[in-house]
Amino acid sequence: MKRIMAFSLTMVLSVAALGTTPLFNSPILLLAGPLQSYNAQTHTAVILGRNVPIGTQSLPQAGLTVSVFGTINTDGSFNVSSISGGNVYVPGTTGIFLTGVVKTSNPMLDLITVGGVTVDLTVALISSRAVMPPVGTMIQLMGTQPVIGGVILAQAINEGALLSVTSANAIALETFLVMCITNNGNHGGGGITGSGRPGGPH
Repeated sequence: MKRIMAFSLTMVLSVAALGTTPLFNSPILLLAGPLQSYNAQTHTAVILGRNVPIGTQSLPQAGLTVSVFGTINTDGSFNVSSISGGNVYVPGTTGIFLTGVVKTSNPMLDLITVGGVTVDLTVALISSRAVMPPVGTMIQLMGTQPVIGGVILAQAINEGALLSVTSANAIALETFLVMCITNNGNHGGGGITGSGRPGGPH
């Protein structure tokens, strides 16, 4: 049975060269997931378990889904340009999206950390025909987070040049998987760092 992610994306494949910091001048989709908290003093928010500098961006109430757009640096840090969303978030059902650099990698358990968030790649490595990404790999992934702030269960991972997201509209998980498989194959899987250009709010 096909599964449609409650949060989903319309994506177009785009490949660009690396070598600048930030990687792009144009905003990309950095992540999408539940807004957990906001610190007015430091102008940071915890979204999908990672601390995000948001500046003066307005936010919906905690517990709702948000999409974060901006540029990403070679070290995986974010420069946020806009935040959209406010849809209901259902743990384990609502889909999440994460872009970042692998900070730790445990091939024995198929676990990685990205931006301080632990990700279980058990399913994604098989479904996306990918290999365990080493530390320093820039990745994108879709999946779910059964417990807010807990481990992400990735269902698809892209390890090649990042896929360009044109708008955060409806796409089946299966569509993202096909794109990941194609891109992972073209770039040989893990260890390839890349970038892409998405945009557009919910």
